[in-house]
Amino acid sequence: MSVNKVYFGIVATAIALILGACQPPTINKETAQANSTILARADHGYVLTVRDYYDLVYHGRNKVEGGYLTDNEAKWLLDSLILDTLTAFAADSFNLGKYYSDNWVYKTRYQSVLVNEYYQRHVISPVTVDSAEVIEYQKTHPQMFTVREQALAFHIMASPIAFKNGADSNLYRKMTPDQLEEAVKGHIYHLKRLIDSGMSFQEVATRYSQDIMTKNQGGAMSWVTKGVYRPPFDSVLFALKPGQYSEPYRDPDGWHILMMGDYLAAGLTPIDRPMFYEQVKQALLNERQAAMLKTITDSLSKGVDVVTNEMVLDTDVLLIPDSLWVAVVNGTDTIDVQMIKTMDDAYRSRFRVNNTTANMKKAIIGSFVNRMLLVEAARRDGLDTLPDIKAQQHLLYQSTAKALLIRQWYDRNWQPSDSAIADYYKRHPKQFLVDKPLTVQQIVTKDSATALFLRDQAMAGVDFMELAREYYPGEPGVREALADLGKIGPHDVDSAFYTTAYGTPVGEVSMPIKSKYGYHIIKVLDHTDSKSLANARIDIVQIFTEQYRKDEMKKHLADLGKRFHLKYSGSIGKIFLEPVSYRTK
Repeated sequence: MSVNKVYFGIVATAIALILGACQPPTINKETAQANSTILARADHGYVLTVRDYYDLVYHGRNKVEGGYLTDNEAKWLLDSLILDTLTAFAADSFNLGKYYSDNWVYKTRYQSVLVNEYYQRHVISPVTVDSAEVIEYQKTHPQMFTVREQALAFHIMASPIAFKNGADSNLYRKMTPDQLEEAVKGHIYHLKRLIDSGMSFQEVATRYSQDIMTKNQGGAMSWVTKGVYRPPFDSVLFALKPGQYSEPYRDPDGWHILMMGDYLAAGLTPIDRPMFYEQVKQALLNERQAAMLKTITDSLSKGVDVVTNEMVLDTDVLLIPDSLWVAVVNGTDTIDVQMIKTMDDAYRSRFRVNNTTANMKKAIIGSFVNRMLLVEAARRDGLDTLPDIKAQQHLLYQSTAKALLIRQWYDRNWQPSDSAIADYYKRHPKQFLVDKPLTVQQIVTKDSATALFLRDQAMAGVDFMELAREYYPGEPGVREALADLGKIGPHDVDSAFYTTAYGTPVGEVSMPIKSKYGYHIIKVLDHTDSKSLANARIDIVQIFTEQYRKDEMKKHLADLGKRFHLKYSGSIGKIFLEPVSYRTK
């Protein structure tokens, strides 16, 4: 090696080390906590440090994927966080009173804060019960706590109809009724063996049950009383004990396995069980709290003066403006149409009428009168001056005004032109045109029986590639490579193979298919088809809309930055985030 080459290598290494040393260090969960480098400043004493930035991104609503952020991603997140804060500053001085509906929402929420605090202090906290009172309450109110004999049922089903309409429908539709019945029966007994071998009933139900009403709940049917389902359901379920499951049985709908999760005998609920004790206790508390609240509202309503707008009482409130007054309480507080509308639908549904009557509206008015009286009582108690209540009021005002400001930034009806959408589709073919739609793995066997056995294993949860490493023909070192076909298109494999793979749902394994190499079972890992311009339109509109919103965001950040004297100072550095699933645990 020449001296020049050695010298050049030393110099190149030195330059690389120097450049690396000049790079800002990676910011991660550990290093961020000690990093007080200031990234931005603004009025109101606003300072954003690297530590603040990282914490907000780590725990924020923008669920950024894990890994290293690009410079553009990091800057966009920085600008988003700053804009959120500056918008909150702008919201504090925003006049909500000019916007009737938004101001109404704010006032209603704030009044709820006052009412809840008053209710907590004057109704909930003073009312207590002891265990003797709870037991006595159940005895004296048997009609409230008496149940029929019932069981918490879990269900697994295998149905000939589901087989004929499932992923392997072509196979099962060719069978005779007797053959199909044997296939379904064999399947349900296979599921029973899975439970016998240790797989939980709920897991088997979620994976394999064909009862679409219960499979996503682990087969749970909720509590069941006798006489609801056709025989022999009751005789099978109620012969079990909690935790036991049945043998498979047949009824006109198909084959079933039942499990009893819990059991209640007819009569009073067993109060020695915590769930039912709490149920009785809460009923007693509710009764006493309701009585306490009535005493308070009756006292507060003495001498109250309510003037009603008779014209509104006889009118459909859906046809008149929200701001029109309906009632005035004590000459100051107004109940308007918008308030009535919040309860009007419930009254229409409850009494099955097309329009609430005058008496129904008066009942609604009465509810709001009581609410207003509680608000005034809370103010007389000074609850509106408590630091926590004032902080909640500020946040409610700020969040309502912020939402209104943000709505005003964007044109909700903005849409890219048809020509822009078509041009984007033409210039980005790789986003929408897919040559190899499927990602698959396969196992080849010499006979169909082995292929069926391996498919059953894979569908029962055994790792497909583990099966391939053990059973795929050929040298052990190449089995995995042969099994993992990766992405394929219609020209990469024969038509029968591709048709079978194309019709197999993602995550599932096909029935065996014969080729000149043997019998194949195919696991489909991914299926992404090409999209026509019409099908891609929604995606393209979303891309344009996101860019539109980002552009508008930049404009408003510039405007608010001037208003609140925003100054950027430090460098963010390289940001590393753990995966979203880990950060949201």
